[in-house]
Amino acid sequence: MKNLCFFYGTLRSGYWNNQRVITPSSQLIGPAITQDNFRLFINGNIPCAVPDNDGYPLIGEVWELSREDAQYVQSLEYGYDFKEIIVLSQGQPVTAGIYFCARPEDSPYFTTEQREEPTGDFSHAVKPQS
Repeated sequence: MKNLCFFYGTLRSGYWNNQRVITPSSQLIGPAITQDNFRLFINGNIPCAVPDNDGYPLIGEVWELSREDAQYVQSLEYGYDFKEIIVLSQGQPVTAGIYFCARPEDSPYFTTEQREEPTGDFSHAVKPQS
């Protein structure tokens, strides 16, 4: 069973959590965009995607995670909700998991200090390290 996950924030290539968490046993499938709409909020440099039909697609990457990396990502994303969604990667629909905020008011990462990134692309708000 493949552990496919869609990353839209700090787990994307070039960001600190990708460099810290993802091992060579996991593989980048490619860039992707969500089929569903979300709103992307950022508190400091922590992103929070909120499902919203009136929002916009998120820009990110699909990764095939090793079992160990998937477990570590799950512990890192504590406090977020998880579901499978359809994303388009390399022109093809792919089912991948996403960590998101179903009830942002309950999330410790969602505060009155967040700002919205209306492009749906985290890299427009927080630049990659490499």
